[in-house]
This record gives sequence, C-alpha cells and structure tokens, in this order.
Amino acid sequence: MELIWKKTYVRSIAERRIILFLYDESIFFAEGLASVSQQGKWGFINKTGKVLVPVEYETTLHFEDGLAAVKLNNEWGFVNNTGKVAIPFFRSKPPNY
Repeated sequence: MELIWKKTYVRSIAERRIILFLYDESIFFAEGLASVSQQGKWGFINKTGKVLVPVEYETTLHFEDGLAAVKLNNEWGFVNNTGKVAIPFFRSKPPNY
C-alpha cells in the first residue's frame, strides 16, 4: 500500500510521480484509488490525481474486489471505480469493515 501524506503530496512510487493536491485528508491507495476528503466530504482519486468517484460522501472505506463502501445520508452502499452505485444504499454498516 502506498501512503498519502496529509495536506501535502501524493507519492506514487510505481509511477515515480509526485502530485500536489488540495485535499484536507487522504487515505492509502488500494486497487489504484485513494480516498480523499475536501470540506468534510469524501471521494476517490487515481494515481494521476483524477477524481474517479465524486467527493460527495460522508465516509468512504477502501476498495476491495472492485468495490468501496460509501456512506451518504446515514446509509451505506457500494460504488465501483467509476463512481457508479453497484450495491444500493442501506441503513447498517457493511460487514467485515
């Protein structure tokens, strides 16, 4: 896993790039995507810094097997790496997270 340093740079060791970004917080890359926060909302960027999942969720969990759990309006659902809802939203937190 590659770490992102809070409020500073994303370092993609595999691609040997350093990308400046404007996010408040960020989490490690999993399956090529990192969770990032901006003004209290979360989404995902790829290693080039492109937003692939809109920064609009209350909480996000890392990608696993092509899906990530996301929280919106106090409900949980799963999105794919393009931001499309793959499993509709429901009230309880997903198991195994």
